[in-house]
Amino acid sequence: MNIEHFTERIATDLQTTLPHKYAHVEVSSRNVEKIGGSYLGIELKPEGNIGPLLKAGKYYEEYMHGTPYFHVLNLIVNDAVNALDKLPPKLDIDLDKLEENIFIQVVQTESNKKYLEKIPHLEIEDLSIICRFNVEISANDEGSIVISEEWLDILNISEEELFYIAREHAPINRPDKIQSMNDVINALGSELPENTPKSPLLVVTNESGIDGASVLFYPGMLERCADILNGNFYILPSSLHEFLILGEDETMSAKELKTIVKDVNDNVLDPEELLSYNVYHYDWKEKVFEIADKYEARMKEKQSLLGNLESKKHDVARDDHLRRNQDIGCRRTQGGSLCL
Repeated sequence: MNIEHFTERIATDLQTTLPHKYAHVEVSSRNVEKIGGSYLGIELKPEGNIGPLLKAGKYYEEYMHGTPYFHVLNLIVNDAVNALDKLPPKLDIDLDKLEENIFIQVVQTESNKKYLEKIPHLEIEDLSIICRFNVEISANDEGSIVISEEWLDILNISEEELFYIAREHAPINRPDKIQSMNDVINALGSELPENTPKSPLLVVTNESGIDGASVLFYPGMLERCADILNGNFYILPSSLHEFLILGEDETMSAKELKTIVKDVNDNVLDPEELLSYNVYHYDWKEKVFEIADKYEARMKEKQSLLGNLESKKHDVARDDHLRRNQDIGCRRTQGGSLCL
């Protein structure tokens, strides 16, 4: 039995196996688009409310490792009941609740292309900003929901109005946090020796450390970072949760930084937390955020134009000098036909 048939069978059997109090819950199997890819899921949808999604893959692995089917079904029933018991009351949203609970998340555009088709988003280079709504699941637990196009219809607002609300309220709901790398390491319990040199890296995230890379795009944040670093800087996507920033005048080149990002992405990060393989750059004079490769190409073109301009100035000065010498030579012939 392949995973598709397994998931369909589980959904059918789960519908009739759930406790009676969940008889109103509709169970179905479907392909779920999510940040970083997709998965086969078992959706539990109570009438008139949002519902949890269970990943079929982990149960299928149990089955393929020899666990009898009905034992696996019992595992899923227990997980489904636990998820349904944690559901918040029926989600009732208005603009006031949106303002109090909205925050933003930054994701890679290309790898989430299909997922983003029905999600309001802003594209910045190879990244996209989406909006999320914080949901309290229980007294000690919370989650969030991506704001889809359906929400715009429910709230009767445009995409532009949604992002205006996000721009105004996300920095309040999820405040930013900028720390030196040394402070971050010390906070993790790996206290550095007193004589450790100060790292040139700064870590940009939010106070919770979850989905914190998005704070880089809060109003005025890039300018604040430029003030701290006294000029241009490079931006390394550490994960969905934070960016690392490094002053342009440090010794490492964009190419070397890109190698570091690739190594971390390939060998350290969970694929679901990967943001990008690119390194970015912020030009504080021009107020431009861009992929570092574009910045370098722009600088080369600028230098080439300046070089051409200097060359033309030199040519003009040389021609002017020659013309002046010719005028002097002509005057000295006193009517002769020879001009030097």
